[in-house]
Amino acid sequence: MKKEHLSVMDAIYRNADMGQSSTKNIMKKVCDSHLKQELEKQLEYYGNSLDAIEKDFEMKNDEPDKLNPMVKAWARIDLEMQTMMDCDSSKIAELMIEGTNMGIIEIEKALNANENIPHDVHTHAQSVIEHEKKYIERLKSYL
Repeated sequence: MKKEHLSVMDAIYRNADMGQSSTKNIMKKVCDSHLKQELEKQLEYYGNSLDAIEKDFEMKNDEPDKLNPMVKAWARIDLEMQTMMDCDSSKIAELMIEGTNMGIIEIEKALNANENIPHDVHTHAQSVIEHEKKYIERLKSYL
């Protein structure tokens, strides 16, 4: 079984990985230049997060528990289906808020299941959660 702090780091990694993948997929459908800029900033954040967490895993001589490629494929298909008839800014913001909330929940679950983690890992997880909550608040203006 993985050490507790690695389980939390895995949740952070999966959040950034799925966030990056979903954001890239939905960017093709965005017409609103302001929303596009918001998504581009978040995409950059996810990329930086992935780089940082991968370095953390390397320092611990481990590697992240990556998402199953089928999970990403189904998410892409679901996104395509949900935006087939309605892909205005409000719908895109709604989908991104829902996905971001799922990521927050997964990180919170990992934190709650692994109470005895190093302070730096806990702080990192809380920082990601706070960033994601602020992202949701910014997206709400497009609803």
